[in-house]
Amino acid sequence: MKDSSGLGFAAESDDLYRYTSGRWLVDEKAQQQQRYLKFDLDNLCRIAAAQLSNATKCVRVVKQEGNFNKALLLTMDDGNEVIAKLPCPNAGPPTLTTASEVATLKLRMSLW
Repeated sequence: MKDSSGLGFAAESDDLYRYTSGRWLVDEKAQQQQRYLKFDLDNLCRIAAAQLSNATKCVRVVKQEGNFNKALLLTMDDGNEVIAKLPCPNAGPPTLTTASEVATLKLRMSLW
């Protein structure tokens, strides 16, 4: 759903926060609830833009998702892109999932 600002999602659209990449044959409502993640898109875009020297705002948001995370490709007004990865509630405790990913990346880097 497009909004008038061009971000890609209307502020009132729930599609950004809910799982939209698949369906379940059993207990779909519970599966959807486990993957629902409400966050402040405006604040996320503001923080992302602040990390770049020439960007002032986010002009486009593209959502990709898996079973445990949402990945947002944020395109800034200066053309730079930022990827924000947000773990869904069913991913487990954020400190443990992040620590696991850091350890995996360190191992990968040590092998190359």
